[in-house]
Formats: sequence, C-alpha cells, structure tokens
Amino acid sequence: MQTTAIRGIVTEAYLCEEEWAKRLENPLLKNIKMEQYFVETDKKFGTKRLVSGVDIDIFANNIQDESKLDELEHLLYRFRRTKRATEIMDSTNYAVIRAFLKFKQYESLMRILKDRENYGIFPDLFSYNILISTFLKEKLYEEAASTAILMMLQEDFSNKISCVLGVYSCQVFLNNCSMDELSVNAEENLEDDLSEAEKNLGVRRVPFLKNPWFDDHFDITNPKHLIGKTFYLLGRNIDNVVGRSYQIIGLAMYEKWEKAATLLNTLIQSKNATILNASVEKTRELIQEIPEDGEKTKEKLFNQFNDLFDKMKLEAKIEEGDLMAELELHLNAVTANEKEDIEGMKQLFSKWEKERKEALDQQNADIDRDRRLKIIQEKKEQLYWKEKFLFFFENEDKILEELKKPKRT
Repeated sequence: MQTTAIRGIVTEAYLCEEEWAKRLENPLLKNIKMEQYFVETDKKFGTKRLVSGVDIDIFANNIQDESKLDELEHLLYRFRRTKRATEIMDSTNYAVIRAFLKFKQYESLMRILKDRENYGIFPDLFSYNILISTFLKEKLYEEAASTAILMMLQEDFSNKISCVLGVYSCQVFLNNCSMDELSVNAEENLEDDLSEAEKNLGVRRVPFLKNPWFDDHFDITNPKHLIGKTFYLLGRNIDNVVGRSYQIIGLAMYEKWEKAATLLNTLIQSKNATILNASVEKTRELIQEIPEDGEKTKEKLFNQFNDLFDKMKLEAKIEEGDLMAELELHLNAVTANEKEDIEGMKQLFSKWEKERKEALDQQNADIDRDRRLKIIQEKKEQLYWKEKFLFFFENEDKILEELKKPKRT
C-alpha cells in the first residue's frame, strides 16, 4: 500500500461561501420558520396537491442547523415517491450537498448520493468538484473514489476540472486503500419502508425483479471494473499523455481487452499520441492477474499486448515518466484556471434565486386559482339548490317523477 501527498485540490475560493450565503438574505428564505415549515410540508404529502419541487427547495436552501438534516432527508425520501418528484430543482441538489458537507455528515451524504432511486439527488459538476476535493482533504479516499464513479455513471464530462479530479481521486484511492474497501451501491434496507402494523403482521417487503439483461454500466458491481471504466471514460476527455495512459489502464482494469488493443493500434497510427511507460507496466501486471484457463487466455493476451507495445516503442510512442507526478502536474495546471467555474457558480446562484421566486409565485397563483374555482363551484351548488327550493311547487310533478325513477348503481 502506497501513501500519496494530496495536492492540486480546488481552493477555498471555489466554494463561493460569501455568494452562497447571500441566498439567506432573501426574504423568501429569511422569513421561514423551519420547524413550522417542516410540519406543514410533511402534512402536504397526504393532500391532493402534494409537495412541490419549490417546497423542497426552500427547505433545503434554508438549512442552518445540523438537526434539520434528518428532516431534510425525510422530505427528500417522501418527495421521491410522489408523482411530482420530477419537479426537483437543480438548486436543491446543490443545497443538499452543501448542507451535509457543512456539518461534515459525510456518511449520510454518501448514502443519499448512492441511493438515487430513493432520494433522487444528482450533483452537478461543480458539486462533484467540491465533493471530491473535500473528501481528499479529509483523507476519505473511498468516498472520493465513489464520488468519481458516480460522476462517471452520470456521463457528463464537460468540466475539465471534474475529469482530472475524478481520475486523481481514483488513483489516490488505489495508492492508499485496498479494492475491497470500495462500496458504490447503497445498501437496501427494505424493512425501513414498513409501517409498525405491517411489521407486527410479519409482512416482508421484497425487492423489485430487475431485467436480467446486464447493461455494463449501472449494473456494474465489480469495484475494479468501476474504477477501470472511470479511468477510461474520464481519460478520454483529457487530451494529453496522462489521459491516454489512463485510458489504457482503465480498459485493462475493466477487462475490455479488445477495446484496449484497438486503442493502442489507433495510437500507433496517430501523430504525437504517446503514453507513459507506467501504463504499459500496469497493463502487463493486470494481464498477469488473469487466472489460468484451458484456452490460455493470459498467454495470448500477454503476447498480443507485448507485440503492440513493441510497435509503440518503434514509433517512439512510449514516454518515460512517473504517472502520479504527471497526473498531479496536470491537475495543478487545470485547477489553476478555476476562475471560470467560480464565475459560473455565481451566475447559477443568481439564476436559482430567480427560478425559486418564479416557481413559488406560480405555485401561489395556482393555489389561488384553485381556491377561486372552488368558491365558484360552491356558489353554483348553492344556486342550484336555491332554484330547486324557489320553484319547487311549479316543478313538483317533475320532481316527483324523478324521485320514482330507480337510482342507477
């Protein structure tokens, strides 16, 4: 097991603490009494209108006390089970992550992030950068690597810092931890969904039957394959020797040997497409880990990749250099340009504040419209019976005939 000095993490300025705190000055959040708001919101789950996305967003953005985190988790869990779950706002995802990080509730946060089916929290790339950086600083290497894997599964690689941080976090995990320490999927506790009455009756809940087809993405449970696919997909978005080297290592860990061979052939035919010798040695190590079988798979792969590496050497496509050192140099270079992300987050904060007000105004308008429609309906009902009463004697025969008719079931 190898220890690594952690460098190249995003700065404190990346958190935009001052700008993020400004949301609390808005009267929409400032005037909220959280205890009362939670009770009223929780009661809405039993009503016809249900809880809305903006209801959850207001609560999530106004968390200033650690004791409210359990209530937030409760609301997220219940909201995810409603037909309005798709209304969850982008600002809610960010606020949930910032709230749990603020109070260092890392275990609860990771449980929520891994259980997307039950909580529906999908971080944006700014959130991923903050998450990974925080975990690396806290030396929570498993959490950092798990976060990178979640980002890979989400398949958004548009942020340069995210891609390099994701690769870096997985490499730091491999340098400091054993593979069996990695846990990506949330543990499913089916009994938690049962009421006390159901438990007393001996009711047991069983998981949904899933399609037996393996999608080779969300269904991956092998930690080595998950790390490998993360290296590969993130490495494809790092256009230098580091990115190419991690693509090869990733495909080897992922045991996609045919893809790895195709990639090497492509690199041989490309100009200035080099890889580090460290990736060559790592690939050979991974081939050696393949168990012996009757088809001599290990021997065939070893010979095939040795031939490919020899061709790369002839074309001067293999560079000497320390893989971790090169990765850190690239990470430091990328994170030095974090100002663009910081400006992007500031713009998002303003946008989210505007969207929150618009969503709440629309919700209040809808509630007012429904209230007025109900009043109109009640008045129409009153007028109907008033008319019946005023013209009873004129229509007595007709009314009696109607009463004699058999009631439809």
